[in-house]
Amino acid sequence: MGKRLLTCALLVLNGCAPAGEEPTSTGTSTQPPAGTTTTEVEAKPLHASFVREDAPGAGPALLRMFNDSETEVLSLTLDDGQEFTFYLVEPLTVTDYQVTTSDDMWTDAILSIHTQETCIRKEFADITGPLALEPGHAYGIHVSVAEGFVAQIEEDPQPEPFIGFRALVTDPAASSAPAPSELTLSLAGGSLQDVVFNTYFDEYPEPYVLVPASAVEIDSVRFVDRSGAAHESTSPIVIEGGAGYTVHVAPEPEEGAEISIALDAPAE
Repeated sequence: MGKRLLTCALLVLNGCAPAGEEPTSTGTSTQPPAGTTTTEVEAKPLHASFVREDAPGAGPALLRMFNDSETEVLSLTLDDGQEFTFYLVEPLTVTDYQVTTSDDMWTDAILSIHTQETCIRKEFADITGPLALEPGHAYGIHVSVAEGFVAQIEEDPQPEPFIGFRALVTDPAASSAPAPSELTLSLAGGSLQDVVFNTYFDEYPEPYVLVPASAVEIDSVRFVDRSGAAHESTSPIVIEGGAGYTVHVAPEPEEGAEISIALDAPAE
């Protein structure tokens, strides 16, 4: 898939260490047309559209990593928007499940081997097992280094139902300084944490956030644009029957969405 070239750059520049600072915005902030004020542009209505993701590489699966080496500390990056899906996995240990996406693990999986001072990217000599991760399923990836860098992927028993949410934002508001857009899905019931995204980029969706439920009721959808103006819908909606959804926030409803709701423009 190769969408996350930024991750590869971080591997080289940061020595495989997770970034410690907020990124600066590389997305393009839309400027108002000539003769139009910023306030007029920001006052346009926005929509939140929930698009169901059923395909490998788009919908979320669960993955855990087994470091089967006896001495090496390993990390694994996938093309899922996270800097490291698995980071500093100790020898002969297994991680917890992480929510991720891949339609081709051979292309997407980047292995790093750590020393005391740095980490080095290594090419896999072979990857066996299911290379496309089916949404809603669970997998384990066993990594060994004794005879070359080899991975074996196995499908695990069907997990408890879950829903993954990710955000793809087209923010029309301008900002004089790098600032994120913030999207909050407020979940009903009190037992589930709200889902919050802070995004600087318009080009790629944010990584999935996992909600351990087969259906969720969303009390409100609140979007704070880069200028600080809030847009909100308080009409409850129910999401169910799918492993993953991309929430598109944009001036127009997204084609093919299961649900689209208008987010009220800021009060004058």
